[in-house]
Amino acid sequence: MRSWTIDEMLAERPCKEYTRERITELWAGRERLTLLEVLDLPISAKDIVWVICRNNALTPEQQAEWLERIVTRAIRNHALNCGIPTVEAWAQNWLDGTDRRSTAEAARAARAAEAARAAEAARAAWAAATWAAEAWAAARAEKAATIVTERERQVQDCREILTQEPNHDR
Repeated sequence: MRSWTIDEMLAERPCKEYTRERITELWAGRERLTLLEVLDLPISAKDIVWVICRNNALTPEQQAEWLERIVTRAIRNHALNCGIPTVEAWAQNWLDGTDRRSTAEAARAARAAEAARAAEAARAAWAAATWAAEAWAAARAEKAATIVTERERQVQDCREILTQEPNHDR
């Protein structure tokens, strides 16, 4: 599982709120933090999602599963019953697996990616996570609270993926 020292986290170029002093305080004397430990830090879900999206924070398989959960939730909550027949038909086809060719191709590409392409995949993951949070919120009157709720769900999805028993039959 990916882990970071204070210097390695600073090299990720977090926002200006995360100074060396703040990160040192969060690390609380530990030399390294794993991604699973980062999920437990007392920071916003938005900032935890940012860490999840760092290069190689998740394996390509974990990243594909995480993104699938996020996108499926967004499709189910926003496209499936949106009132636009063509969008609803596409959403149903995506959910039942008949329109996932591009998703499968993206997963294969992520597994075959080199380090430079993995960085691009991490940026795409961040964009997808942000899009899902914003799409989730668009249908709600209380946009800020809804974005927080979706990002918290994204963090929980990541925790579930990281702590599940490996399936050797895959």
